[in-house]
Amino acid sequence: MILGRFYLKRTQDRNLIGQFSNQAMNENTTENAIFTGNGRIDDDFVGNYDSTWVDNGEGQRTSTLEIRLIPNTQLYRLTWTNANESIEFHGEGFVIDNMLIGDYRDLEIQNLIGSRNLRQ
Repeated sequence: MILGRFYLKRTQDRNLIGQFSNQAMNENTTENAIFTGNGRIDDDFVGNYDSTWVDNGEGQRTSTLEIRLIPNTQLYRLTWTNANESIEFHGEGFVIDNMLIGDYRDLEIQNLIGSRNLRQ
């Protein structure tokens, strides 16, 4: 079970850089995300990204990161999907001081929470 937190900042070329940590880690580590499309002109974060990070003991990992605005809110839904098109992590966040800050959790925790508690 993984439960963590993150922040992401947008670069000039629309990519993202940030850090994350979770209960299995002793320190923060870096995540980079390269913008691949489906963005919005009026939003710095909505879109699809190729996300890369170093995981605790597993080395470098890569996923597709989708960030979208949750309708009628100022919150964002984040989904990290692996090369097999399986969801690895769900997250939610909000923007403050030009940073997307939020939490993420693996599928095991998401299944305990249940999909009815997942904002669409």
